[in-house]
Amino acid sequence: MKKLLLFGLSLMLIILMSACKFTDHTNENRSEKTQAISQNIINSNETISIYENNQFLDRIEHFGYIFQTQDGFVYSKWASNDSNRTTVMEYYHYYFDASESVKLGNIENWSFQTHESALVNNHLYFYISTGDYTSEENRSLLFVDVDLVRDCLVQINSEKGGFPYDTMKRKGDCVLLNKVVTNGSCLQEYNTVTGKIKQLKFFDFDDQNVVGEAVRNISVNEDKKTISLLMLRNKTKEDASLNIDTYDYDMNLLNSIDISPIFTDSNELIQGVTFFDYINDYLYYENFSITRYLGVVNNKKIDSPGFIDQSFELSYETENNQEPKLFYQYGNENNYLYLFDANEGKMLKATYKTNNDRYYIIGVSRNKNNLLVTMGYKDPQTAKTLESRLFHVKMSDLKFETKNTLLQ
Repeated sequence: MKKLLLFGLSLMLIILMSACKFTDHTNENRSEKTQAISQNIINSNETISIYENNQFLDRIEHFGYIFQTQDGFVYSKWASNDSNRTTVMEYYHYYFDASESVKLGNIENWSFQTHESALVNNHLYFYISTGDYTSEENRSLLFVDVDLVRDCLVQINSEKGGFPYDTMKRKGDCVLLNKVVTNGSCLQEYNTVTGKIKQLKFFDFDDQNVVGEAVRNISVNEDKKTISLLMLRNKTKEDASLNIDTYDYDMNLLNSIDISPIFTDSNELIQGVTFFDYINDYLYYENFSITRYLGVVNNKKIDSPGFIDQSFELSYETENNQEPKLFYQYGNENNYLYLFDANEGKMLKATYKTNNDRYYIIGVSRNKNNLLVTMGYKDPQTAKTLESRLFHVKMSDLKFETKNTLLQ
């Protein structure tokens, strides 16, 4: 799995009803045709060894994403290989200090989960699809709250036909939810204190004629109290543009920037977007195709500092707004990690070494000074693999030096 990313007791189940009605269309609004994720879910757990730096701690079985927390991580695994339990997913909270996992709960009829998550005040929020996630009529989208203090998993909301690739971001004590809906996009806000959901904005998109606006992803700048929406705009089916629209917290539009010129292929404009970050005039963009772009905005024009290429990936953050931004190169034999300082316009580089030189980085997540570095190895000749390893690393222990050229 290319991306590291990362995931009862007596808490009552809270059911909140959304005003958005869902339907299914394969068009630029939903861009399901751009998703490269297999529809065949294999009931098979992976063994991964856990290390504190280079000291072995534990070994777990897991399936899917790993979500970093302040004291460990949340992960999932199939309940068993018994044919009667093939769709039951168990969720756990792993603690580094105790080197143990605490069970959070089960999800029945589990089918799919993206990397989307938000960590707010010791609660981790994410989506889970149940049923046949490829079929609107036979799927549901669960909005889930993991209480990291009580160690329990609570279903906040269940939406019949909910779109599996909906996105979310933290905004203070709230979680912003971008919902792909019938003929449009519905931006909602879940208040983690009151437990209520309200709609902030609706964008119209004519699903039949493929004309209108669709929210691709969200970025929040909590220091400046702004929300930036990555917007696909179709004047016609053949005339598309991609814009960053920035709002204040009251949803007043502050400015709009057309980023279409960064793409050499117009088909890239309609791709689904895996990562989008726009803070302090710098943009990071990554889609389901091949494009990764780091740029700096100046007078509504975007310039690339030339620090990254298509092999670079942004580390995943369960807590947003962490600066400087941390990048890595998937599968690079040197195991380089990079810090991009947007204020100074500099890229810094460090090398992460383990006690086995064959291992290379396949994923990184970050929670402030804490890193989770996932490493693996596959022999290029025999295709034989080594057991995956997960390293808990303090970023302050790494020596970052100035990097001046693209692949230096």
